[in-house]
Amino acid sequence: EEEANIALIESWYDVQAKINADYQLAERLQAKEQQKLNDEEKTKLFIQLLEKRRKFFAAKRAEEKRNKPPTQAQQRKIICTYLKNMEGKKLTDLKNKSFDSI
Repeated sequence: EEEANIALIESWYDVQAKINADYQLAERLQAKEQQKLNDEEKTKLFIQLLEKRRKFFAAKRAEEKRNKPPTQAQQRKIICTYLKNMEGKKLTDLKNKSFDSI
């Protein structure tokens, strides 16, 4: 009976050792997988950051382009349109005038 108990205890220790080894192996594999996921997440976040920067600077360039003051020719055209719509002014009045005199 004692021998049977000793054999049972030894087999229980063997099973417990196998369980502990499996647990440690699972922890190591999980840590490696977590590290791999972290690397993938970092690359995704970096790509998103680059995309946001690209969109931000594209929007900034577009805004600067919209807010650029009109050129002299554009301003002359605007003034001509304004004066044409005013009473008493004709296009022939503007033909021979310089930009500064308008």
